[in-house]
Amino acid sequence: MRKLLILATFLILLPVCGYTQTCAQPQTTANQKQTSAVINLSFVLTAKTAILKTNNDGTYRLTFIGVNPYITYFNNRPKRNQGVAAMQNFMKAWNVGANNFQVNPPNAMLTAVKINNVENNNQQFYIFTLTSPKYSQKQNVMQFIAEPLTQKILFKDVRFDNATMMIE
Repeated sequence: MRKLLILATFLILLPVCGYTQTCAQPQTTANQKQTSAVINLSFVLTAKTAILKTNNDGTYRLTFIGVNPYITYFNNRPKRNQGVAAMQNFMKAWNVGANNFQVNPPNAMLTAVKINNVENNNQQFYIFTLTSPKYSQKQNVMQFIAEPLTQKILFKDVRFDNATMMIE
């Protein structure tokens, strides 16, 4: 999980905070004034289809088609905040904060109901580092450059139906 400053992140996510059950607040202690505490956020992106195509440099172009225009975010204990954000706000937050995703790219886990038109009964998944995000709200498409962490991908191109990706 990446550390994003609450202040910067939630200023960008502010439009959706009114619609979520909880929004993180800066923490205070008896010995401190209010500070901009650090929070670890995870994100869940869903789409009708994801396509993974090989690039010549060992990376892949990961394209989500029919991507949900909202991304779910949450953090772990002790605060356990959660909510949804517009995909445009997620994209704006990509390079916010000292340890942002632009500087320190996130890891992601991708899985789907079907992989290459075969039911994913064995819960197969792929783990990547993500860079170079692009989002087209008009076309309902999102793309990343995805670099596998360690596993080899057995197929040159992979199609995921009802794809889910967790980004940390």
